[in-house]
Amino acid sequence: MGSEVKSNDELKEICKENVKKNNVQEAKVTFLDATQHSFFIKKRATGGELFNEVVSYIHLNEKEYFSLSFGDNTGTQLWLCNDKRISKQLKGEPWIFNFRVKFYPVDPTTLNDDLTRYQMCLQIRSDIYSGKISATFATYALLGSYIVQSEFGDYSVSPEYDSFLRNIHLAPVLSDALLDKVQSLHKQHKGQSPADADLQYLENAKKLSLYGISTTLAKDSKGNAVAFGIGAHGIHIYQDRIRIYRFIWQNIIKIAYKRNIFTIKLRRGELEKNETNISFKFADYETAKRAWKFAVENHTFFRLIRPDEKPRKGFLHWGSGKFSYQGRTQFQSKMASQMFGNSAPNIQRSQSARFSCKSDGNGAFFNLLPMLEIYIESENFLLIKSISHNTSHFIEFNLQRLNFL
Repeated sequence: MGSEVKSNDELKEICKENVKKNNVQEAKVTFLDATQHSFFIKKRATGGELFNEVVSYIHLNEKEYFSLSFGDNTGTQLWLCNDKRISKQLKGEPWIFNFRVKFYPVDPTTLNDDLTRYQMCLQIRSDIYSGKISATFATYALLGSYIVQSEFGDYSVSPEYDSFLRNIHLAPVLSDALLDKVQSLHKQHKGQSPADADLQYLENAKKLSLYGISTTLAKDSKGNAVAFGIGAHGIHIYQDRIRIYRFIWQNIIKIAYKRNIFTIKLRRGELEKNETNISFKFADYETAKRAWKFAVENHTFFRLIRPDEKPRKGFLHWGSGKFSYQGRTQFQSKMASQMFGNSAPNIQRSQSARFSCKSDGNGAFFNLLPMLEIYIESENFLLIKSISHNTSHFIEFNLQRLNFL
Protein backbone atom coordinates (compact mmCIF):
# COMPACT_ATOMS: atom_id res chain seq x y z
CA MET A 1 0.00 0.00 0.00
CA GLY A 2 1.56 3.34 -1.09
CA SER A 3 2.22 6.19 1.31
CA GLU A 4 -0.37 8.96 1.49
CA VAL A 5 0.63 12.24 -0.15
CA LYS A 6 0.10 15.11 2.30
CA SER A 7 -1.04 18.59 1.32
CA ASN A 8 1.04 21.72 1.94
CA ASP A 9 -1.25 22.73 4.79
CA GLU A 10 -0.80 19.34 6.44
CA LEU A 11 2.98 19.58 6.04
CA LYS A 12 2.96 23.04 7.63
CA GLU A 13 1.01 21.72 10.62
CA ILE A 14 3.50 18.85 11.02
CA CYS A 15 6.40 21.34 10.93
CA LYS A 16 4.72 23.54 13.55
CA GLU A 17 4.15 20.52 15.78
CA ASN A 18 7.79 19.45 15.45
CA VAL A 19 8.90 22.98 16.31
CA LYS A 20 6.87 22.89 19.53
CA LYS A 21 8.15 19.44 20.48
CA ASN A 22 11.78 20.37 19.92
CA ASN A 23 11.48 23.70 21.76
CA VAL A 24 12.48 25.56 18.59
CA GLN A 25 11.38 29.05 17.61
CA GLU A 26 10.88 30.46 14.12
CA ALA A 27 12.73 33.72 13.52
CA LYS A 28 11.82 35.67 10.37
CA VAL A 29 14.55 37.89 8.95
CA THR A 30 14.12 40.51 6.24
CA PHE A 31 17.30 41.22 4.29
CA LEU A 32 18.47 44.44 2.66
CA ASP A 33 17.22 43.32 -0.75
CA ALA A 34 13.71 42.94 0.78
CA THR A 35 13.79 39.13 0.66
CA GLN A 36 12.84 37.14 3.74
CA HIS A 37 13.95 33.86 5.26
CA SER A 38 12.87 31.88 8.31
CA PHE A 39 15.43 30.44 10.70
CA PHE A 40 14.52 27.80 13.28
CA ILE A 41 16.60 28.08 16.42
CA LYS A 42 16.33 27.13 20.08
CA LYS A 43 14.06 29.32 22.16
CA ARG A 44 16.92 29.85 24.61
CA ALA A 45 19.30 30.97 21.85
CA THR A 46 21.27 34.19 22.13
CA GLY A 47 21.19 36.96 19.57
CA GLY A 48 24.66 35.93 18.44
CA GLU A 49 23.51 32.40 17.60
CA LEU A 50 20.78 33.73 15.32
CA PHE A 51 23.09 36.34 13.79
CA ASN A 52 25.67 33.68 12.93
CA GLU A 53 22.96 31.63 11.22
CA VAL A 54 21.92 34.69 9.21
CA VAL A 55 25.39 35.66 7.97
CA SER A 56 26.16 32.02 7.21
CA TYR A 57 23.00 31.82 5.10
CA ILE A 58 24.11 34.73 2.86
CA HIS A 59 27.82 33.76 3.11
CA LEU A 60 28.88 37.13 4.49
CA ASN A 61 32.44 37.18 5.82
CA GLU A 62 32.87 40.78 6.95
CA LYS A 63 29.94 40.48 9.32
CA GLU A 64 31.09 42.90 12.03
CA TYR A 65 29.58 45.92 10.27
CA PHE A 66 26.08 44.39 10.40
CA SER A 67 23.51 43.43 12.99
CA LEU A 68 19.87 42.44 13.48
CA SER A 69 17.20 44.86 14.66
CA PHE A 70 13.66 44.37 15.88
CA GLY A 71 10.70 46.57 16.76
CA ASP A 72 9.46 46.94 20.33
CA ASN A 73 5.83 47.48 21.32
CA THR A 74 6.11 51.20 20.46
CA GLY A 75 7.51 50.54 16.98
CA THR A 76 11.02 51.69 17.92
CA GLN A 77 13.76 49.72 16.18
CA LEU A 78 16.25 48.24 18.65
CA TRP A 79 19.53 46.42 18.05
CA LEU A 80 19.56 42.75 19.02
CA CYS A 81 22.30 42.11 21.60
CA ASN A 82 24.41 39.13 20.56
CA ASP A 83 25.39 38.13 24.11
CA LYS A 84 21.85 37.98 25.53
CA ARG A 85 18.99 35.55 25.01
CA ILE A 86 16.58 36.64 22.31
CA SER A 87 13.52 35.79 24.43
CA LYS A 88 14.63 38.19 27.17
CA GLN A 89 15.09 41.01 24.68
CA LEU A 90 11.84 40.62 22.74
CA LYS A 91 9.70 40.08 25.86
CA GLY A 92 6.84 38.34 24.11
CA GLU A 93 7.08 40.27 20.82
CA PRO A 94 7.16 38.28 17.53
CA TRP A 95 10.57 37.05 16.44
CA ILE A 96 10.73 39.32 13.40
CA PHE A 97 14.05 40.94 12.53
CA ASN A 98 15.72 43.18 9.97
CA PHE A 99 19.28 42.62 8.77
CA ARG A 100 20.97 46.03 8.67
CA VAL A 101 24.27 47.89 8.69
CA LYS A 102 25.12 48.95 12.24
CA PHE A 103 28.62 50.40 11.79
CA TYR A 104 29.22 52.45 8.63
CA PRO A 105 32.93 52.52 7.71
CA VAL A 106 34.36 55.95 6.90
CA ASP A 107 35.50 54.64 3.51
CA PRO A 108 33.28 51.72 2.45
CA THR A 109 35.27 51.26 -0.75
CA THR A 110 38.04 49.65 1.33
CA LEU A 111 35.81 46.74 2.37
CA ASN A 112 37.36 43.48 1.26
CA ASP A 113 34.46 41.55 -0.32
CA ASP A 114 32.19 42.42 -3.23
CA LEU A 115 29.27 41.02 -1.24
CA THR A 116 30.00 43.28 1.74
CA ARG A 117 30.18 46.31 -0.53
CA TYR A 118 26.93 45.29 -2.24
CA GLN A 119 25.19 44.95 1.13
CA MET A 120 26.51 48.40 2.08
CA CYS A 121 25.11 49.80 -1.18
CA LEU A 122 21.71 48.30 -0.41
CA GLN A 123 21.69 49.88 3.05
CA ILE A 124 22.63 53.32 1.75
CA ARG A 125 19.99 53.04 -0.98
CA SER A 126 17.44 52.31 1.73
CA ASP A 127 18.67 55.28 3.79
CA ILE A 128 18.32 57.58 0.78
CA TYR A 129 14.93 56.27 -0.33
CA SER A 130 13.51 56.58 3.20
CA GLY A 131 14.75 60.17 3.48
CA LYS A 132 17.20 59.41 6.28
CA ILE A 133 19.95 60.72 3.97
CA SER A 134 19.20 63.63 1.66
CA ALA A 135 21.06 64.58 -1.50
CA THR A 136 20.99 67.07 -4.34
CA PHE A 137 19.30 66.37 -7.68
CA ALA A 138 22.69 65.81 -9.31
CA THR A 139 23.76 63.32 -6.62
CA TYR A 140 20.46 61.40 -6.78
CA ALA A 141 20.97 61.07 -10.53
CA LEU A 142 24.63 60.02 -10.31
CA LEU A 143 23.99 57.43 -7.60
CA GLY A 144 20.94 56.19 -9.48
CA SER A 145 22.98 55.66 -12.64
CA TYR A 146 25.38 53.39 -10.76
CA ILE A 147 22.48 51.43 -9.26
CA VAL A 148 21.09 50.76 -12.73
CA GLN A 149 24.51 49.74 -14.05
CA SER A 150 25.03 47.39 -11.12
CA GLU A 151 21.66 45.65 -11.34
CA PHE A 152 20.57 45.99 -14.97
CA GLY A 153 23.84 46.23 -16.84
CA ASP A 154 24.61 48.39 -19.88
CA TYR A 155 22.04 50.82 -21.21
CA SER A 156 19.63 49.44 -23.78
CA VAL A 157 16.57 50.71 -25.60
CA SER A 158 13.86 48.28 -24.50
CA PRO A 159 10.55 48.12 -22.60
CA GLU A 160 12.34 46.09 -19.92
CA TYR A 161 14.81 48.91 -19.35
CA ASP A 162 12.10 51.56 -19.05
CA SER A 163 10.14 49.40 -16.63
CA PHE A 164 13.22 48.69 -14.52
CA LEU A 165 14.11 52.37 -14.36
CA ARG A 166 10.66 53.39 -13.15
CA ASN A 167 10.29 50.64 -10.55
CA ILE A 168 13.68 50.78 -8.88
CA HIS A 169 13.96 52.94 -5.75
CA LEU A 170 16.32 55.74 -6.75
CA ALA A 171 15.07 58.63 -4.61
CA PRO A 172 12.22 59.55 -2.24
CA VAL A 173 10.52 61.43 -5.09
CA LEU A 174 10.93 60.16 -8.64
CA SER A 175 10.40 62.71 -11.41
CA ASP A 176 10.68 62.46 -15.20
CA ALA A 177 13.56 64.93 -15.07
CA LEU A 178 15.45 62.71 -12.64
CA LEU A 179 14.82 59.59 -14.73
CA ASP A 180 16.07 61.37 -17.84
CA LYS A 181 19.24 62.44 -16.03
CA VAL A 182 19.82 58.93 -14.65
CA GLN A 183 19.42 57.48 -18.13
CA SER A 184 21.85 60.03 -19.61
CA LEU A 185 24.51 59.26 -16.99
CA HIS A 186 23.91 55.51 -17.23
CA LYS A 187 24.92 55.55 -20.89
CA GLN A 188 28.40 56.71 -19.81
CA HIS A 189 28.95 53.58 -17.68
CA LYS A 190 28.97 51.15 -20.60
CA GLY A 191 31.17 48.12 -19.92
CA GLN A 192 31.41 48.77 -16.19
CA SER A 193 31.08 45.61 -14.11
CA PRO A 194 28.54 45.39 -11.26
CA ALA A 195 31.35 45.34 -8.68
CA ASP A 196 32.92 48.47 -10.19
CA ALA A 197 29.53 50.18 -10.25
CA ASP A 198 29.11 49.39 -6.56
CA LEU A 199 32.54 50.88 -5.84
CA GLN A 200 31.64 54.08 -7.68
CA TYR A 201 28.34 54.24 -5.84
CA LEU A 202 30.08 53.97 -2.46
CA GLU A 203 32.78 56.45 -3.49
CA ASN A 204 30.11 59.09 -4.06
CA ALA A 205 27.67 58.07 -1.31
CA LYS A 206 30.30 58.34 1.45
CA LYS A 207 30.51 62.09 0.75
CA LEU A 208 26.88 62.71 1.72
CA SER A 209 26.60 64.80 4.88
CA LEU A 210 24.50 62.29 6.83
CA TYR A 211 26.19 59.15 5.55
CA GLY A 212 26.79 56.71 8.41
CA ILE A 213 25.14 58.90 11.05
CA SER A 214 22.42 57.47 13.28
CA THR A 215 20.31 60.31 14.69
CA THR A 216 17.88 60.66 17.61
CA LEU A 217 15.74 63.66 18.48
CA ALA A 218 16.91 65.61 21.53
CA LYS A 219 17.11 69.12 22.98
CA ASP A 220 20.18 71.17 23.81
CA SER A 221 20.74 73.03 27.09
CA LYS A 222 18.67 75.97 25.79
CA GLY A 223 15.72 73.76 24.88
CA ASN A 224 16.29 73.93 21.13
CA ALA A 225 15.32 70.83 19.15
CA VAL A 226 18.33 69.06 17.66
CA ALA A 227 19.20 65.77 16.02
CA PHE A 228 21.79 63.91 18.11
CA GLY A 229 23.96 61.90 15.71
CA ILE A 230 26.48 59.12 16.35
CA GLY A 231 28.94 57.77 13.79
CA ALA A 232 32.47 56.57 13.10
CA HIS A 233 34.15 59.91 13.85
CA GLY A 234 32.20 60.82 16.98
CA ILE A 235 29.05 62.67 18.01
CA HIS A 236 27.37 65.16 15.67
CA ILE A 237 24.63 67.67 16.46
CA TYR A 238 22.26 68.89 13.72
CA GLN A 239 19.60 71.54 13.36
CA ASP A 240 17.44 71.42 10.24
CA ARG A 241 19.85 68.83 8.79
CA ILE A 242 22.77 71.25 9.14
CA ARG A 243 25.59 70.16 11.43
CA ILE A 244 26.23 72.73 14.15
CA TYR A 245 28.62 70.74 16.39
CA ARG A 246 31.02 67.88 15.86
CA PHE A 247 32.66 66.18 18.85
CA ILE A 248 35.29 63.74 17.61
CA TRP A 249 36.19 60.75 19.77
CA GLN A 250 39.74 62.01 20.34
CA ASN A 251 38.40 65.12 22.09
CA ILE A 252 35.86 63.33 24.27
CA ILE A 253 36.99 62.30 27.76
CA LYS A 254 33.78 60.69 28.98
CA ILE A 255 30.16 60.22 28.05
CA ALA A 256 27.35 59.55 30.50
CA TYR A 257 23.61 59.59 30.99
CA LYS A 258 21.54 60.20 34.10
CA ARG A 259 17.82 59.79 33.75
CA ASN A 260 17.17 61.32 30.31
CA ILE A 261 20.21 63.66 30.26
CA PHE A 262 23.20 62.71 28.10
CA THR A 263 26.47 64.45 29.01
CA ILE A 264 29.67 64.78 26.98
CA LYS A 265 32.88 65.74 28.77
CA LEU A 266 35.36 67.39 26.40
CA ARG A 267 39.10 67.90 26.68
CA ARG A 268 40.59 71.35 27.06
CA GLY A 269 40.96 73.04 23.71
CA GLU A 270 42.86 76.01 22.38
CA LEU A 271 40.03 78.35 23.34
CA GLU A 272 38.77 76.61 26.50
CA LYS A 273 41.07 76.68 29.52
CA ASN A 274 39.12 74.01 31.37
CA GLU A 275 37.40 70.76 30.52
CA THR A 276 33.85 71.31 29.26
CA ASN A 277 30.60 69.45 29.91
CA ILE A 278 27.83 69.64 27.29
CA SER A 279 24.42 68.11 27.98
CA PHE A 280 21.45 67.06 25.84
CA LYS A 281 17.97 66.06 26.92
CA PHE A 282 16.29 63.03 25.38
CA ALA A 283 12.62 62.04 25.45
CA ASP A 284 13.10 59.53 28.27
CA TYR A 285 15.58 57.41 30.19
CA GLU A 286 15.52 54.49 27.73
CA THR A 287 16.32 56.72 24.75
CA ALA A 288 19.26 58.29 26.58
CA LYS A 289 20.53 54.84 27.59
CA ARG A 290 20.30 53.53 23.99
CA ALA A 291 22.20 56.56 22.69
CA TRP A 292 24.91 56.07 25.31
CA LYS A 293 25.31 52.35 24.53
CA PHE A 294 25.44 53.03 20.78
CA ALA A 295 28.09 55.72 21.32
CA VAL A 296 30.16 53.29 23.42
CA GLU A 297 29.88 50.65 20.69
CA ASN A 298 30.92 53.07 17.93
CA HIS A 299 33.86 54.37 19.95
CA THR A 300 35.08 50.83 20.66
CA PHE A 301 34.51 49.54 17.13
CA PHE A 302 36.21 52.38 15.29
CA ARG A 303 38.82 53.64 17.75
CA LEU A 304 40.16 50.63 19.66
CA ILE A 305 42.36 47.77 18.48
CA ARG A 306 40.31 45.32 20.51
CA PRO A 307 37.42 45.64 22.97
CA ASP A 308 38.06 45.70 26.69
CA GLU A 309 37.78 42.31 28.35
CA LYS A 310 35.42 43.72 30.97
CA PRO A 311 33.86 47.10 31.73
CA ARG A 312 36.22 49.41 33.55
CA LYS A 313 36.14 52.92 34.90
CA GLY A 314 36.96 55.49 32.27
CA PHE A 315 35.44 56.50 28.94
CA LEU A 316 32.80 53.78 29.02
CA HIS A 317 31.43 54.62 32.46
CA TRP A 318 30.62 57.77 34.26
CA GLY A 319 27.97 56.67 36.67
CA SER A 320 26.00 55.18 33.78
CA GLY A 321 26.09 51.45 34.53
CA LYS A 322 28.25 48.64 33.24
CA PHE A 323 28.42 47.97 29.53
CA SER A 324 31.06 47.35 26.88
CA TYR A 325 31.07 46.28 23.23
CA GLN A 326 32.38 42.71 23.00
CA GLY A 327 32.40 42.01 19.27
CA ARG A 328 35.31 42.37 16.87
CA THR A 329 36.55 45.89 16.27
CA GLN A 330 37.08 47.34 12.79
CA PHE A 331 40.80 46.82 13.30
CA GLN A 332 40.33 43.11 14.00
CA SER A 333 37.90 42.74 11.10
CA LYS A 334 40.30 44.37 8.65
CA MET A 335 43.22 42.35 9.95
CA ALA A 336 41.29 39.13 9.45
CA SER A 337 40.20 40.17 5.94
CA GLN A 338 43.71 41.15 4.88
CA MET A 339 45.45 38.14 6.48
CA PHE A 340 43.00 35.50 5.30
CA GLY A 341 41.87 36.23 1.76
CA ASN A 342 38.49 34.87 0.75
CA SER A 343 36.07 34.96 -2.16
CA ALA A 344 32.38 35.70 -1.84
CA PRO A 345 29.62 33.74 -3.60
CA ASN A 346 28.09 34.98 -6.84
CA ILE A 347 25.78 37.92 -6.19
CA GLN A 348 22.35 38.18 -7.79
CA ARG A 349 21.95 41.93 -8.25
CA SER A 350 18.25 42.44 -8.70
CA GLN A 351 15.52 44.15 -6.71
CA SER A 352 13.56 40.95 -6.30
CA ALA A 353 16.34 38.37 -6.52
CA ARG A 354 17.23 36.24 -3.55
CA PHE A 355 20.82 35.79 -2.46
CA SER A 356 22.79 33.01 -4.05
CA CYS A 357 23.18 30.07 -1.71
CA LYS A 358 26.28 28.77 -3.48
CA SER A 359 29.36 28.69 -1.30
CA ASP A 360 33.02 27.91 -1.65
CA GLY A 361 33.26 27.11 2.04
CA ASN A 362 35.24 30.18 3.01
CA GLY A 363 32.36 31.73 4.93
CA ALA A 364 32.48 28.93 7.48
CA PHE A 365 36.20 29.54 7.97
CA PHE A 366 35.62 33.14 9.06
CA ASN A 367 33.01 32.05 11.59
CA LEU A 368 35.55 29.64 13.07
CA LEU A 369 38.45 32.10 12.99
CA PRO A 370 39.96 32.22 16.48
CA MET A 371 39.88 35.45 18.42
CA LEU A 372 43.12 37.36 18.00
CA GLU A 373 45.02 39.40 20.55
CA ILE A 374 46.88 42.18 18.74
CA TYR A 375 49.64 44.35 20.18
CA ILE A 376 51.56 47.18 18.52
CA GLU A 377 55.22 46.28 19.05
CA SER A 378 56.70 49.12 17.02
CA GLU A 379 55.77 51.55 14.25
CA ASN A 380 55.55 48.81 11.63
CA PHE A 381 55.23 45.55 13.55
CA LEU A 382 52.31 43.85 15.22
CA LEU A 383 52.42 40.89 17.59
CA ILE A 384 49.42 38.70 16.90
CA LYS A 385 48.41 36.00 19.39
CA SER A 386 45.81 33.33 18.72
CA ILE A 387 43.96 32.67 21.99
CA SER A 388 42.57 29.27 21.05
CA HIS A 389 45.70 27.99 19.27
CA ASN A 390 48.19 29.42 21.78
CA THR A 391 50.51 30.69 19.04
CA SER A 392 52.21 34.04 18.39
CA HIS A 393 53.34 35.69 15.16
CA PHE A 394 55.18 38.88 14.29
CA ILE A 395 53.76 40.48 11.16
CA GLU A 396 55.03 43.57 9.38
CA PHE A 397 52.38 46.13 8.35
CA ASN A 398 52.28 49.71 7.26
CA LEU A 399 49.75 50.87 9.87
CA GLN A 400 49.01 54.06 7.95
CA ARG A 401 47.66 52.01 5.04
CA LEU A 402 45.14 50.04 7.09
CA ASN A 403 42.64 52.93 6.83
CA PHE A 404 41.74 53.21 10.51
CA LEU A 405 40.71 56.37 12.28
